[in-house]
Amino acid sequence: MGRAKDCYPKIPDDDKHRTISRYHCLLDINPPDIRIRDFGSKNGTFVNGKKIGQREAHQSPEEAAQIQFPEYDLGEGDEFTLSDTSFRVAVALDPENAKTAQQQSPPTIPSNQENLKFITKVQQILNKLY
Repeated sequence: MGRAKDCYPKIPDDDKHRTISRYHCLLDINPPDIRIRDFGSKNGTFVNGKKIGQREAHQSPEEAAQIQFPEYDLGEGDEFTLSDTSFRVAVALDPENAKTAQQQSPPTIPSNQENLKFITKVQQILNKLY
């Protein structure tokens, strides 16, 4: 996530969101699991009010990109914040898919199509906000 053209979801590149880095953080989405990792952003990423990553003031974005910041699991109701823009996590499973997944042993890995649907839904929500 970030303001760069190739980010997805993309945060608007305007004055209101200028404190969000061009490449701010990674959302690793594998429904229903979600993880987040800061990319060495200037103003940091927060999960439920706790800072999970930020580059040092003397570091350039290129230097920070060389650092592997830890990933954090996100769950239902968690909130992550990029500068002063916050997002709340909601995990919604199609009841039919949830029922099928519970009956399978071992569990199957969701298809890329399901990931795309989830990411598309996130982008639609962001578009409504901005």
